[in-house]
Amino acid sequence: MFCPTCGVQNERDAKKCSNCGKPLPRLTPAGNLEGIPATTTGDTAFGTTGGFGANGGAEAANPVPPTENTPGSGGPKAGSPGSQYAFSSPPGGYSTPYAGYTPPPGYAPYYNYSLPVDRVGVAPAEIGFWPRLGAYVIDSIILSIISGVVFGLPLFVYGINFFTKHQAELLPACDTSAYGYSSSECNTILERILTQNGEMGTFVFMTLGLGLLAALIQMLYYTILTARGATVGKKVFGMRVVTADGQNIGFGRSLLRHTVGYFISGIVFGLGFIWIGFDPHKQGWHDKIARTYVVRA
Repeated sequence: MFCPTCGVQNERDAKKCSNCGKPLPRLTPAGNLEGIPATTTGDTAFGTTGGFGANGGAEAANPVPPTENTPGSGGPKAGSPGSQYAFSSPPGGYSTPYAGYTPPPGYAPYYNYSLPVDRVGVAPAEIGFWPRLGAYVIDSIILSIISGVVFGLPLFVYGINFFTKHQAELLPACDTSAYGYSSSECNTILERILTQNGEMGTFVFMTLGLGLLAALIQMLYYTILTARGATVGKKVFGMRVVTADGQNIGFGRSLLRHTVGYFISGIVFGLGFIWIGFDPHKQGWHDKIARTYVVRA
């Protein structure tokens, strides 16, 4: 939260500004702001006398409930896209003083929580291309180990069983150290075994099945961990994937990001991933599709 007095950014739940010590407006769990000064009426309004009215800083009278025109009562919720804390007044200034606050000459005492700006609520710490590439490398190493166990190990066991079962036919023709070894003869015998003994169907089914299983595990790895905040690689680099209001993205949005989003980002020479390095909010195409942001944890 930005301090309306000095403009210094504070933690979301801070009660006082870390710089000037002034009380900060309160942010409810729903994203609404509490503790916003009420509007007032009368000749003591700031802007008509150039200060805090006729009493020179006395608290304004006749408070009225906030309306849609009251600063902070309209526009996007704090922390959502298009919402930021600004400290300048509209042309002509506001007509209500903020009791207890003495502004410098020419400075409006009111502040607007809903001034649209070209930032999102989670923007102060968006992560760029290179740290995300490092996180991807770590995740790829983890998934390579998992894929090796799921895909490579069963195929290795199948190959051992296949050779043991047909070694009487394969060994005389496929022994590379034997005199007169011919690779074409070895391949011919191998093809005959695969086609005549029904081994081809088993091999293709096992290869495709294990390949799909490895791909499914990879998708679930990214989807489930990202839905809860970050993959292992992103945690190592101190980042997380969030929505525009800074919350976890959930399973549905994460699934969209890592299926349709990743497909579109990678289909044109990986341009959707390279886009992270040039986008003002460090979003790849998959981030834009799922409306997600990668920020510091």
